[in-house]
Amino acid sequence: MSLPRMALLTTVLLAIATGAPAKSKSKAPAPSPSPSPAAAAEPSARVSPTADGTRVDLSIPGTLWGWAAPREPGGRRALYLLVGPPGDESAGKATCAVTDCAVSRDKPEGRLFRWRANAPDRLELVRSQLPAGGLDAAARAGAPGVEDLLLVRDGAVDRLSTDRGAPKPSETIVRDAELGRAFGDPRLADGVTGDDALRAAVVGALRTWTLAEDGGARLAGTIDIPVDVDPSVGSFRVMSRAIIPIGRGGAGRALYATEPELLGFERVRTVLLDPDGPEDARSLECWGQLPGRERMLESGFVALDGTPALVVLTTAADKLSLFAGKRLRVFALGTDRTRLGGAPRYADETGINLWQDATPFAIDLDADGRDDLVLGYWKGLTHDIAALETRRGLPDGSFGKAHTFEVEVEDGDRGFLDFGHDLDGDGHPDLVLLGGGALRIYPGRPPAEAATKPVASKPSRVIPLSAEMPGAAGAWLAFRASDSSLAFGRGGHGPGDPRFVDFDGDGRPEILFIGGGTGGVRASVVLVRGAATPPPRAAGS
Repeated sequence: MSLPRMALLTTVLLAIATGAPAKSKSKAPAPSPSPSPAAAAEPSARVSPTADGTRVDLSIPGTLWGWAAPREPGGRRALYLLVGPPGDESAGKATCAVTDCAVSRDKPEGRLFRWRANAPDRLELVRSQLPAGGLDAAARAGAPGVEDLLLVRDGAVDRLSTDRGAPKPSETIVRDAELGRAFGDPRLADGVTGDDALRAAVVGALRTWTLAEDGGARLAGTIDIPVDVDPSVGSFRVMSRAIIPIGRGGAGRALYATEPELLGFERVRTVLLDPDGPEDARSLECWGQLPGRERMLESGFVALDGTPALVVLTTAADKLSLFAGKRLRVFALGTDRTRLGGAPRYADETGINLWQDATPFAIDLDADGRDDLVLGYWKGLTHDIAALETRRGLPDGSFGKAHTFEVEVEDGDRGFLDFGHDLDGDGHPDLVLLGGGALRIYPGRPPAEAATKPVASKPSRVIPLSAEMPGAAGAWLAFRASDSSLAFGRGGHGPGDPRFVDFDGDGRPEILFIGGGTGGVRASVVLVRGAATPPPRAAGS
């Protein structure tokens, strides 16, 4: 279950007795045409049309520093990639949340590239000699449909001119000595929150700036967030807890929350962040009381009927059964000044085993006006099986009986599962999986049957992926028999995890894979064939 990003399923592996994390098995994708060594030395965009969609592979020599997808006139988004010189991995540390990970470079060696869906075979060099940092975007007041491209770097935020013909010098609009990184992945790209403001996390705080019509930035607020101290011999590190987007609340504002923590096997705590809300309600400390002594294995946030909720999967704290089903607890997020914690809004047993990582989704499957709860996960020992455990939302705020729907995937990538995006444009949420070196889309069923059988059992679209892209991020579960300790961890947002971005402005998201390594920066954009939308082709093809 992904924490600091869109709800993305990660692989869970079991390490018995040693307590060491197990390594994810490597699944080789199906062969895909690769550029020649000579072509790989220069930036390139290669278009590969298929029957079910079009894949565009971008290749740039160098190190990925940052990326963003700001909105442009007409509802489209452009993909910008900030690339440093080959072999420079220092800027990759800019996404961590510790005091000693700020990026610092003396030479401005970054190059800015741009790709657009209406010219898929073109990769433009827009700027050069830029300092290291991360990219983001924000809208100016009075112009919510268009966003400025921003560079978040050590101590400052710059607005970047993207006029390729005669770019203006970068303009510094924020100076803050504590800045040293962008706020994780670009928030505006995934469409989860629809957040127009500029936000930056520093150790112990989330800061928000608004962009005025003249382009200047104004500090709109600072919210304190919890910190963790990691002591070591002779030194210590101070780290902020991860900030996770939830979505839009009932008032239409973007909501966030800090990564939840378990206190004493009986309570969970998180901080609900409403950065654009009333000043006295921008930060709410939320407590939940578990039904018994339980270990929190994983968690996720959803907006149920517009109300933010924390979904927690647990197991007994005093008795460990590797094959027992996880326990489901759903907490409504609200203020509890007693810190005792309120009881779960809903509690149930699941059919999900201890080592199976699950992601929650809140979707109105049956079109009755109430959100239903879906847990997506991978199962199977000898076969790769993706499962959706669905519960219908009831009028009293609880959920009905669980139903499990399964599809078997050949050579499935257990590091990823997504449910809820409408990729084919039929109005129903689709299931997206990776398997056999291809992107597989299982179309959503009509509301009359979606509560028990949410998607078709066979994919309607199968689009081969580039062999150069890595797999999705993994996670691990470790158990040490000597003291019955249990630990669960995730590898973060992997370069092979798909992101969902509407690049062409047709209301359906495209799928972006992006990463970097010793072979340079690699990105793939998959444009899925819709009901009446032909796949774009390269110029002259």
